[in-house]
Amino acid sequence: MKSTITVQITPFKVPGLVEETPQGRHGPVAIPPAMPAGHPVGFTEQYIAPRQFLLSELSGADLSKLCEDFRLGVFKRAGKLAPKITFEQ
Repeated sequence: MKSTITVQITPFKVPGLVEETPQGRHGPVAIPPAMPAGHPVGFTEQYIAPRQFLLSELSGADLSKLCEDFRLGVFKRAGKLAPKITFEQ
């Protein structure tokens, strides 16, 4: 016997802000991890939080690129091939 159950799922939440990518001399850099308590103060602890921007401050092209990157990331995480999107005008 086989049964199918239908469930309603909630879409991903849309963020209100985006963060700039930390840049180093050779491109994007990883954010250093938090140092353990008692660790001497060093360069890695001089972390400056990335700037944030409202979505309304971005261009349409930038928003489109962010959406496509997110979409591809979702399919990659799920281990699926992303279908090609065609827009009708």
